[in-house]
Amino acid sequence: MSFHSAVGKTCLLTSYCDNTFPEDYVPTMKEKEEDNVRRQRSRIEEEEEEEEEEEEEEGGGGEGGGEE
Repeated sequence: MSFHSAVGKTCLLTSYCDNTFPEDYVPTMKEKEEDNVRRQRSRIEEEEEEEEEEEEEEGGGGEGGGEE
């Protein structure tokens, strides 16, 4: 069996095991994981943007907080 992507492995296994053909598209584990990674990256980028905006509102440049 080939392990290349987008060749219908999941569909083939579902058809064989359940003796049916899936009518609806069911994402594979790889596609689900890629989607999760994209969402996590998006959240991280949004949080970084919010932090930058907050720093700008506070006057930014809070370097050297006076500790010796």
